[in-house]
Amino acid sequence: MRPIAHWALVAALSLSAGTTCPSARARADGLVVRDTAGVAHRLSMADLAALPVVRITVPPGKDHTAPRGFEGPLLWSVLSRAGVVGGPPRDLAARAILLEGADRYRAALAMGEVAPDFEGKQVILAQRMDGADLGPAHLRIVVPGDRRGARGVHDLTGISIVVLSPDAAQ
Repeated sequence: MRPIAHWALVAALSLSAGTTCPSARARADGLVVRDTAGVAHRLSMADLAALPVVRITVPPGKDHTAPRGFEGPLLWSVLSRAGVVGGPPRDLAARAILLEGADRYRAALAMGEVAPDFEGKQVILAQRMDGADLGPAHLRIVVPGDRRGARGVHDLTGISIVVLSPDAAQ
């Protein structure tokens, strides 16, 4: 990552450090995702339910002793449905996905990690865990392969797309 991109991400995270992330809210009526210009795009729970479901299994970790099964749409599918992705590869490579949970925990993913034309990692917006519905207030991001699981944001309240480089198109 170029230094300017790193500092842009640090600045973006720092600006929201003292406030609740207004970028998206998980509610019974859906999820709002903010694009790089800050414009809100609403997805209803029906919109999310209509997306193809991916099933992944996460190995045992420090908070659970058995593998856990998660189901939900790919994060890329959610972002695509919201209309917040697209553009030339150079632009996608200079964007990040900022995530926030109800407990104000924050994590970031590079757009290239989830973009099919780049890494295409199977990150999902989990709606079910071990066969049980999580409910709209308990949606969670699951990042398979993360050794510590630290980017698995629980009780998702915020998704924002940010530009990491000043020369990338918004």
